[in-house]
Amino acid sequence: AVLAELERRGGRAAALRGRDEKRLEPVLAFVAAHVAHPRYASALSGVADALLDAYASKLGGAPAVDELFAKIRQNVADEAAAQEGLLGLAGTLDVLLCHNDRMLRESGLRD
Repeated sequence: AVLAELERRGGRAAALRGRDEKRLEPVLAFVAAHVAHPRYASALSGVADALLDAYASKLGGAPAVDELFAKIRQNVADEAAAQEGLLGLAGTLDVLLCHNDRMLRESGLRD
């Protein structure tokens, strides 16, 4: 709710900028841990984007920060792969259910 309100007021980028490594790590850790969670994904994807915009020039300067950015990237990639797999499964189920429905109609077991 806080992140959504910051975004609505246009203050998210300002709230995330200007952090030193010590103040940036907890934010990155939270984003990394929850970016793929359905409850937080839409808000945190914007936060991750804003963090990358604000700190891209500083990548390579702090190993802990670099590691957390890499973890965010990996979690997003894993979630995208999982979603892609689920879409493929949904397509397969649609084909099977349509075929089953047609077979039932042809056999007269279904109107």
